Amino acid sequence: MKTKLSYILIGILLLFSACSEDEISEVIEISVSSNVITFPPEGGNYRITVASNTEWEVEIDFDNFYWCVVEVGQFGSNAIYVDVSRINSETPRETRIVVRSNDDRNNDIISDTITVKQQGWAVPADGVLIDGVIWAVRNVDSFGTFAESPYHSGSFYQFNKVTAYTAVACDEFNGNFAVFPNWNPAEFSETWLPENNPCPAGWRLPTSNEMFALIRSGYRYDNTLNGFFFGRSNEIFLPAGGFIQNGNVESVLAVGRYWVEDGVVNDGNFVIYRYLQFYTDSQGENARYIIANTHNNIQYAFSVRCVKN
Repeated sequence: MKTKLSYILIGILLLFSACSEDEISEVIEISVSSNVITFPPEGGNYRITVASNTEWEVEIDFDNFYWCVVEVGQFGSNAIYVDVSRINSETPRETRIVVRSNDDRNNDIISDTITVKQQGWAVPADGVLIDGVIWAVRNVDSFGTFAESPYHSGSFYQFNKVTAYTAVACDEFNGNFAVFPNWNPAEFSETWLPENNPCPAGWRLPTSNEMFALIRSGYRYDNTLNGFFFGRSNEIFLPAGGFIQNGNVESVLAVGRYWVEDGVVNDGNFVIYRYLQFYTDSQGENARYIIANTHNNIQYAFSVRCVKN
């Protein structure tokens, strides 16, 4: 009797041991290195590590795929790569990435979630958000200050120079202007140095790409204000303040010329200066714009419109 009982107990223990090992082997674990990722308005990218003892897959919201791109590493990699694009709004946005098991042997779905957040732009009172770039609503006047009004052309600057030139009307009836202070011929410079940035603190000159994006955002001419509005629902006005060439004020109320930060290209043979140029219809070219080039002539001073850092 004791022998039979011993065999029965041993059998039960073996059965229990076998069940325990099977149950342990079926425990699936999945975890991610970051459950919440917060991106600035400029966007960016981030690498997430997945720790798991089984095969896994990623579920995403395809409605948000246009701004949050998710890629899984190749060849058995345990990484997820998240690439977030620049936001064009003041309103923050977020989406979720679900990492889940895809082991058919287990009926339970084991998962972990990553929340991707992106901050909206904080637009100051003297700025307007247009396609992800905060533009100042006024031109630069004296060094480090904005003009009093969005419709005032402000001062003119040579490329990479700190002197603010103004056009002083000396014969308003005939449209004659004098330059103040006295014109100082410019010397060649390939880059606009940070210390020569005429924009107020926290602002800078726009790049060529940002200026092109402003043009693509839409524009319309205003013949009362003599200039162009750029943008759609959010707009800025750029007055046609003219420009200075070799110490002479040219095309006031007829032409607008605005510097860009990367405005010089030097290929060794000649120099190209880039800038935004537009004409009012007093020139017979209503609603025309170009990014213009001038070769081998650095004796210009143009308007400056800043963007937020």
